[in-house]
Amino acid sequence: MSRPIDINAKIDRCAYYPGEVVTIVCNVSNKSSVGVIPRVTLRQIQTFKQLMAAKNNEKTVRRQTTHAVKKQRLEGSLTEPGLSTTHIFHVEIPIDIPISVDCPILTVSYDLHLTVDIPSAIDLHLDLPIMITTKNVVNQYKPYNSEYKMT
Repeated sequence: MSRPIDINAKIDRCAYYPGEVVTIVCNVSNKSSVGVIPRVTLRQIQTFKQLMAAKNNEKTVRRQTTHAVKKQRLEGSLTEPGLSTTHIFHVEIPIDIPISVDCPILTVSYDLHLTVDIPSAIDLHLDLPIMITTKNVVNQYKPYNSEYKMT
């Protein structure tokens, strides 16, 4: 029976301006017998919505695409077996990035996708949703508790 690998991550809030830097504090507890490496990617999720009319009802069809933003992938250091480490990632939001949008036909959203690379096994994944905006909503929110834990 394999031993668990725990990951939790925290960001200070959920909304950011283009050009800002997001600081992610990621704790990895590795009780397994192999070394693991955490990494983080800023991803853009585009969801296209189309209303389809059937005979008696309507149905919304969604097509979603996800891709990394401008190669924004950062890799942490190795967490040896039996150890716990804290990794701090600084992800820069590109200055020319489209803001988060939610309209009837298109949604553009973002997340910070954390992956713990486990050799010869299924990797752990954790998504921290964020909003990218130009509006003055960033400072209106109290610090956002976005702590997630996955075992």
